Amino acid sequence: MRRAAAVVLLVLTVAGCQVWRSRSPKAGDHRFLRAVSGADRLRVRSGGSCHREPAQETTFCELVGEEKVSDFVRRLQFIEVDGECKCCGDPTFEFYRGQNLLAMVSFHHGTHLRSREGWSGDAYLTDSSRDWLVNWLTERGVPEPKREVESARQRLRRL
Repeated sequence: MRRAAAVVLLVLTVAGCQVWRSRSPKAGDHRFLRAVSGADRLRVRSGGSCHREPAQETTFCELVGEEKVSDFVRRLQFIEVDGECKCCGDPTFEFYRGQNLLAMVSFHHGTHLRSREGWSGDAYLTDSSRDWLVNWLTERGVPEPKREVESARQRLRRL
């Protein structure tokens, strides 16, 4: 058990993250679900949620239709953790109702999400949700998150 905890801390340190203490995801989960409720479009774009340069951002793909967006959201299962890595993330998921931006969620290191509209700190995806999301992105021409996950797995194997 101690080795597993040390490995997790090593992976998070390598990724530039700081973990302070675990918290229940439920409060953030409910805030996030309320924030994206009724979203009828999801834009996946380059860049993160801070230090934005909209003129340089690229739209990778969009989901249109409330049912498609809801299905995407249902697949995001996570455990909330206090603390944040120091990057802005890439890519970012923007949830819209009509032309109104409801929430912006940045993806970090292929492992965790950040949303000011949902939770405080970074929300680490469950293994199955992480694998689904990095594969989903790769199928849409966004391979970097999957590369980051595979690179972290290789580092773990060397321990």
